Amino acid sequence: MERLKSQDAISARKGLSGTNAANAVLLDHNHANMGDCIFCKVIKKEIPSYIIYEDENFISFLDINPKAFGHCLVVPKEHYDDIYSYREKAGASVIDAIRTVCLMIKENMNCAGLNVVQNNGRIAGQLIEHIHFHIIPRFEKEIGVNKRDFKAVLRMIKGESKA
Repeated sequence: MERLKSQDAISARKGLSGTNAANAVLLDHNHANMGDCIFCKVIKKEIPSYIIYEDENFISFLDINPKAFGHCLVVPKEHYDDIYSYREKAGASVIDAIRTVCLMIKENMNCAGLNVVQNNGRIAGQLIEHIHFHIIPRFEKEIGVNKRDFKAVLRMIKGESKA
């Protein structure tokens, strides 16, 4: 309810109504924290990361706190806080980016399966307010490489060494 009140206040202040008001609210909400967003800094190459895949709309890099060997993220380059504010037209292209990374992992890491996870809100486990998708490979047996040996994991995912 509080979010709705703040949206109404923004719309009234800008003299907007209907779809235009909703779009203005999403734009304000989505771009408010971009300067502090760690994923935006990774996208701009302001902080280092282990990049697996990148195109004009998405970037994929290793999770700094991996839950499993090969745990990585797929992140839209355009900043949206969560699934609720993510623009509809991007839906198919995000699946293509996720699929590309999943195929790299499956082919090069010989995983038995994987999880694709997307959290929304702190209570659901979303720690960074920039929509992102976790790809978590699953293996039937231990790989024998430390999941925090990011250089070794990156080489494996890119097919430069085998699991």
